[in-house]
Amino acid sequence: MPISAVTGLIEGVYGGTERFANGLTGGLYGYAVDQFFDDDYRKRQERLRRMAEQAGLGTVNTLSNRLIDTSAIGMRKFRK
Repeated sequence: MPISAVTGLIEGVYGGTERFANGLTGGLYGYAVDQFFDDDYRKRQERLRRMAEQAGLGTVNTLSNRLIDTSAIGMRKFRK
């Protein structure tokens, strides 16, 4: 497996984990990271989207993001 593929996989997992945390906290995670780290969350999510599109995985990326968001929202509601 080429090093760029490994890097992409790690960044994808990290981005997905961040997205889940953001959904689980109702957007508070993304807001806090953006406020304290110069829009780092938004920039990273945008970079991951561009990387996925360049690799021909734009649709897969969009669907996985929606699944992660839906799961996080479901977990938030289930905890109550």
